[in-house]
Amino acid sequence: MRRTMNPSGSAVLAAMMMVVSANASAALITALTGFGDFTSTTTSSQDFESSINTSVFTFDATAATYTAAAATSGVTSSGSRVLVEFPGVSPLRAGFTSDVFEIGMIFGNDDTAAFTATLAVFDASDVLLGSVTATPNGNDFADQFIGLRSDMAIRSMTISYGGATCCAIAIDDFTVGFEAATVPEPATLTLLGLGLAGLGYRRKREAA
Repeated sequence: MRRTMNPSGSAVLAAMMMVVSANASAALITALTGFGDFTSTTTSSQDFESSINTSVFTFDATAATYTAAAATSGVTSSGSRVLVEFPGVSPLRAGFTSDVFEIGMIFGNDDTAAFTATLAVFDASDVLLGSVTATPNGNDFADQFIGLRSDMAIRSMTISYGGATCCAIAIDDFTVGFEAATVPEPATLTLLGLGLAGLGYRRKREAA
């Protein structure tokens, strides 16, 4: 005798497939705590001592380099210059000529801690992949790291200071990594597998 799937079971399966589909379009974003967290063996960095842009990334035309003495109370992670974007034209944006999967930098000019630094990344269609945040320590120095890893290719990024009008964005030692990290199978796929197994067991019971 021909049997059809129980409607309630079909609905459950459809719902699970929708969950997997929704998660498939979202990047897995991992916050990095320092340059030592990079897993890419190939990276590209810029310290802004003699130039701003490279063959790999291009910053906003409004961004400019300043001495650390003028922008971050004389303290930065390397050299004596930092890249600055002023509040009226922030966030600071960079575009990439090839896929990157890791981004990290030192930020500062945070003489007040009344804002949150946000690093956001986007795909080739300028769709947001995700973001991470960091709380400034308020010492005005360029001495804090912010960074992330994505399992999906990044083609542009922004760093903003939470709408703060007090402080220009200042960064140094901007670094990107080009290799995607291997990530575990998403939990939603495991859930789908369990759901399919459960539906198969239910159909066997109904056929018995």
